[in-house]
Amino acid sequence: MTSGNRKKTPDMSAGSPIDFGELNEIMNNDAGLMRECFDDFLSDYPDLMAALRAAVDACAFDAVENTAHKLKGILKYLAAGPAAEAALAVETAGRVQDPENLAEKLAVLESRCSQAIDVINTPPE
Repeated sequence: MTSGNRKKTPDMSAGSPIDFGELNEIMNNDAGLMRECFDDFLSDYPDLMAALRAAVDACAFDAVENTAHKLKGILKYLAAGPAAEAALAVETAGRVQDPENLAEKLAVLESRCSQAIDVINTPPE
């Protein structure tokens, strides 16, 4: 590899928590914008997830739907497809007011977000 070949993560395989090809398209190959968006996500994520956990615990379905929707939008913008899909599952459960498996859906979302965060925090090669 040459030093000019700089990627944000060593794993760009199909199973990656973040699709860097898609992300580069979204960000127009602007590494500064990408880093800023990652930093914003890392800053906002704890509060969003705390609000979502509280809404799930209280069966506050409107708050579940709205918070999961917001998180889904952020994750889509970051090309974090698996996490965005998990956020959609939580959002849908909130919309239809379905408490069945909601805690499990939230756990999947947290796991997939954690995987995306691990990739975000992986230094470029």
